[in-house]
Amino acid sequence: MKTIQILAALLFVAGAAHAQAPALTPNGGPNGAPSFAVPGSSLAPIPATRLGSDNDSYVQQVGSNNYGNVNQLGSIHTADLLQNGNGNDGFQVQKGVGAGVGVRNIAYTSTTGNDNVTSQVQEGSNNIASITEVGSNNYAIQRQFGTGQGNHAGIDQRSSSNYAIQLQEGNLNTAVTLQGGSTSSASGTTGNQWSATIQQGNSNTAFVTQDHN
Repeated sequence: MKTIQILAALLFVAGAAHAQAPALTPNGGPNGAPSFAVPGSSLAPIPATRLGSDNDSYVQQVGSNNYGNVNQLGSIHTADLLQNGNGNDGFQVQKGVGAGVGVRNIAYTSTTGNDNVTSQVQEGSNNIASITEVGSNNYAIQRQFGTGQGNHAGIDQRSSSNYAIQLQEGNLNTAVTLQGGSTSSASGTTGNQWSATIQQGNSNTAFVTQDHN
């Protein structure tokens, strides 16, 4: 059983305990992620006539003992979950807040390796969240809270035993975390990186790079 209490504690300290994230129960544990451009100031209008329809979900699992859970509430959401390896766990939730519903959120997860855990929760509308992991025993957690719009979050982990958390509450925030994958060290690719990015407000930008080419 993986020890995920560290992640739960971080979410609590960040004041994000109100998020209804799925429980993470790992089994033991994606490439070609969408590009992340800094979001502009204009947001597409939300057509009220299309609430509760036109959601897309794609799950691909290659290997053994992988688990994927996708939950979509609202309209015009897109969720892709790709797992290649063994014992990987992936969770994606796209929803609204209270009686509201979210619209046009995009979630992408691609995991290559073993025993990785990924979790994405999107509230609000027009948000993008992407996770790419190549390695084993990695954790990646993304939360886009409240009624915010136009937030972009990206995590790319290219080695093993890395932890990355991104919390966004507000509008037009961008967070990018790049960990592992550097070949500059004598031992090759480096792992065991840890990062937490917390954004509350509007139009904030954060880039974290740790031993990443």
